[in-house]
Amino acid sequence: MPMDSSSWEQAQHAGVVLMRRAVGYDPELEIESRPRPEEERARESRWVPASRVVALAIWRAAVAGQVPVAEVPLHQSGHWLAGRRQVELWEPPLPPWTGAGSWGRAGDRAELVVDARWVVQWHLAHHARTNQPPRDASSPPAGAEEQLLVGAAVLATQSGPYASGLAPRWVPAVDAAMRAITDAGTAPPPAQPALGFGSTAPSLWEILRGRTPRAPAAPEATGPTWLQRATYLAEAGQALTRVVATHRDTSPPRTRALPAVSEVARALAAMEESVQQLGAAWHNRPAGQTLAAWEHAHVPVALRAHVVALEEVRARAAGLVQRALPHAGEERVQWDVQVKYGTVWRSLAIGKVAAADGTAVGLGALAAHLMTVDRDEDRDDRRVLVQAIDGLSLQLRAVLTEDDLVRYLTEADYYSRCQTVSLAEVFPQSVHDALPPALQNELRRVDSPLERHARDA
Repeated sequence: MPMDSSSWEQAQHAGVVLMRRAVGYDPELEIESRPRPEEERARESRWVPASRVVALAIWRAAVAGQVPVAEVPLHQSGHWLAGRRQVELWEPPLPPWTGAGSWGRAGDRAELVVDARWVVQWHLAHHARTNQPPRDASSPPAGAEEQLLVGAAVLATQSGPYASGLAPRWVPAVDAAMRAITDAGTAPPPAQPALGFGSTAPSLWEILRGRTPRAPAAPEATGPTWLQRATYLAEAGQALTRVVATHRDTSPPRTRALPAVSEVARALAAMEESVQQLGAAWHNRPAGQTLAAWEHAHVPVALRAHVVALEEVRARAAGLVQRALPHAGEERVQWDVQVKYGTVWRSLAIGKVAAADGTAVGLGALAAHLMTVDRDEDRDDRRVLVQAIDGLSLQLRAVLTEDDLVRYLTEADYYSRCQTVSLAEVFPQSVHDALPPALQNELRRVDSPLERHARDA
């Protein structure tokens, strides 16, 4: 594929990102405390030029392999920093050099190649130690194909710490969002109703409720892909930012609600750059490559941890906003999925939600839970309690058994269609939306709880 100016820009970005992580450079910390003069001189005279050499090696590997910069196996860029190719590294054509210095001057400094080679080797070793995504039968076999791509190395760095031994760089923003959500939820009620969200509550709820993202889906996926999950978070952050900007001047004074949403938006916005890079990699996905193999190569462990942390922020923020919604005709209910041990029933999962039909929500929670367990030995040992929340007390509304669920699904003609229809298409959308993300994912799977009934249908 032709190499254009954007390819060189991507290679330069990768070189800078990889250099900073290898040497433990934190540009945000530098703003707070000015570095020592000798550290600044070393970075400007040694590591900034070395990052340009790393970028040149990545660019050369992309040109030689005719692949996008993000798809270059990082170890192949290292080949240009040693042996015969180290000489070819400096031969024309060369990409443009911007700023002080030149390719000629850089080529005269043999130590820059040594430093660039060290940066590449550092990331290869770090990847081998720390990045082990979950494997399955569709993942590439361990060995020759187990290679670190430049794009994955950049994504891992963007979601990782600035230096070894530190927390990931996104942790402060996530912690700030969680504190703001807690403060908004426990603060005394503001002068205006609805926690101070006012007219923004419905808009915020639509953003945070956890709908299926618009990002491309893989036909073989059994639930949202990592790209879809990350894309939803980035888009939610953008939408929250617009809502807050529109209503900032009209929100009730002294309320903590919209500031909390601002912190959530800031935390989610950190996913935008990674989503852009991941989306480009998905666009270049080779024909025939399985989803599991693609995710194994392109979605590093650090990025997965970042996505999971932001999903928890989103869920907490959604819960806060939901309290502010005017639930006409609804009551607060608690569903409690239980399992029977001998003669004792014990809780497995509990959720609270505002719902017009608590029975349907309870059956939905029970059905989603049954999707997660072994159904070959169906012992009718699970049930769900539905209780109305009345202040600090609970009032029992219904005890729903597996037989009740079977009757509900049978009336919906589910068992004759369960090989092609998911539970999310059987239960009302309000039931799906009322459940936590993990159970929503189970409802979207095409499978069947209470397997024997599906076989008998």
